[in-house]
Amino acid sequence: LDLESRSLEIRTRSRLGSGQSISVRFSVGTHYETTGYRGQLGINFSYSRSVILDLHYCTREVISPPQSAYSAQEQIFKISRISGSRPRVILQWNGEEVAYLELSAELCGHPNNWKYYWGQTVDSIRFPANYMADTATEYYRSSELIIWDPIDA
Repeated sequence: LDLESRSLEIRTRSRLGSGQSISVRFSVGTHYETTGYRGQLGINFSYSRSVILDLHYCTREVISPPQSAYSAQEQIFKISRISGSRPRVILQWNGEEVAYLELSAELCGHPNNWKYYWGQTVDSIRFPANYMADTATEYYRSSELIIWDPIDA
């Protein structure tokens, strides 16, 4: 899965307050646990009015759901992970952008680790069953990556 030119869409039927979690580990090659590890993203459904977005080695953010999350039978999350000199993670929930995180030492708090993990390219993913286990993902697919960046003046 080429996450440098494609986004990752995840479908779940998990509900707010269910306690279930989406967890995606980003890697290069098959070295998930060691040299190929490039970060992990978690979405936790423990609360009834928000989710916790956890970017391993970076930040943990409280995300408010779009209105559609309360009535939809399924939830679709679109994750865009952009590496390079300005690494970013963009999260859409049922078609609405709910997080645009430009990763930095200030946001991530791990002065050395965040850029090593989140600034590198990724070519494979895994839904782990152990640490930060995925208990919510039903289906996933790649989709076209469309990012509108502001022009630096």
